[in-house]
Amino acid sequence: MRVRDEAVVRPDALGGRCMEVLTANEAAGILKLHPFTVARLAREKKIPGFKVGGVWRFRKDRLERWVERETNGERRKKVRGPSRH
Repeated sequence: MRVRDEAVVRPDALGGRCMEVLTANEAAGILKLHPFTVARLAREKKIPGFKVGGVWRFRKDRLERWVERETNGERRKKVRGPSRH
């Protein structure tokens, strides 16, 4: 996997705010996952990411919002049938 080690900070086109763009390695560090797992989840559209030149990138603000939603239970919950004890 081709990954650069440095995050990129760029002015946001809307409002001049700065946004931090992370590599798969950096996103993996935040999520405590392997970089290959992060790339697979992005490819499966389970986490927010995008490709630049065939390499996965992640906006830090969107990744943090995704984590917040996931940990607050805002995602769809699976419906379970009656428990069998």
